[in-house]
Amino acid sequence: MCKQYHVTKRALRFYEEEGLISPRREGRWRFYDEKARQRLEMILLGKRLRFSLTEIKEIFNNVNVDDSIGFEHLLSEQQILEQIEYLEQQRRELDGAITKLRERLGRR
Repeated sequence: MCKQYHVTKRALRFYEEEGLISPRREGRWRFYDEKARQRLEMILLGKRLRFSLTEIKEIFNNVNVDDSIGFEHLLSEQQILEQIEYLEQQRRELDGAITKLRERLGRR
């Protein structure tokens, strides 16, 4: 799982502790079925879309999650619009920081 999804064992355990994924356990071994893999894919997509784990957990808890659909299909129109605004604000802040650093390079 770690290699396939480029996550650490610690991250997988954390997602399990938070109730986001539920692998089958046999002693110290964890076995991830298709449902757990699909949920992990949704978690990772949610993170790429810059949702916090708290927000992802809320989305999972507030929506009847059909694991055959993608994370983005779980979002309401309002959640999408709010996330777009959040990401656009981050882009403005990053653009400002990049401009300042480029200006600093030009002052040499």
